[in-house]
Amino acid sequence: MQVAAPITGTLSIVAAAPLSGGVAAAAWKPTMDGFHAYLDYVNFGHLLGPLTLHLDVVDDGYNPDRTVNAIQPLLDKGAKVVAGIAGSDNNMAARFTLNEQCVPQLVGLSPAVELGDVAQYPWTTGALPTAAAE
Repeated sequence: MQVAAPITGTLSIVAAAPLSGGVAAAAWKPTMDGFHAYLDYVNFGHLLGPLTLHLDVVDDGYNPDRTVNAIQPLLDKGAKVVAGIAGSDNNMAARFTLNEQCVPQLVGLSPAVELGDVAQYPWTTGALPTAAAE
C-alpha cells in the first residue's frame, strides 16, 4: 500500500515512560517534559506548516505489564503514532500490539537488538544504537 496524501490537522502522538516514583521517573519525567517543550516549539513556529502535533505521555511506571494498557486508550481515541516507549522490556511488551494495529513506533527508547527485527515487527523503530552495535 502506498500513501501519498499529506497529514493534515492534528497528529496525535502517545509516549510511555515512568513519570512518578523512583529513580526511573527522576530520569524520564524531565525527558518527557523536554519532548513536550520541543513539540510546543514546533507547533508555535509552524515548523510543520499547518500540521499540529499533540503529545500525550502516559505513566507506565517502567512496568512492561502496564505499557500496553497505558497506551491503548489513547490509540483507541485516535493517536496515530507512538513516539517513545522507555525501556527494553516495555518496548518488547508493546511491539506486538503496535504491529497488530499497524501503529508506528518511531522512537523505541532502548538498545535492544530485537527492535531491529523489521521482518517480524516493521512498525517499531529503535532510536538508540543496539547493544550489539555499542
